[in-house]
Amino acid sequence: MKREIGIERLYSLGQYKNIKFADRYWEVPEEYSNNPTLIDRLYYILMVTIELEYRRYLELNQRLYGLDLGEAISYLQEVQSDIYKDIQDLLTNGEINSSEQEAKNE
Repeated sequence: MKREIGIERLYSLGQYKNIKFADRYWEVPEEYSNNPTLIDRLYYILMVTIELEYRRYLELNQRLYGLDLGEAISYLQEVQSDIYKDIQDLLTNGEINSSEQEAKNE
């Protein structure tokens, strides 16, 4: 029998606003679920991943701060397009086009 392990975390953004992040592993094999040390490590990496995603959310929010709505939408559309290109590269070539990735990092 396989099991699922997951974590959800609710972060307060202030002024009665919240954001929820969740992550899970689906279909964990039974032989793994009987190892408490392994399960503990899986839960911990889920916790760290959620915390990292929350911090990335804060970073994105900070980048958008001060932009008017049109500028924010343009920036988000550009980021979204870049991510879709990266996903397509990964699915097609197994890696992200390195010249495009280097340009993004500069």
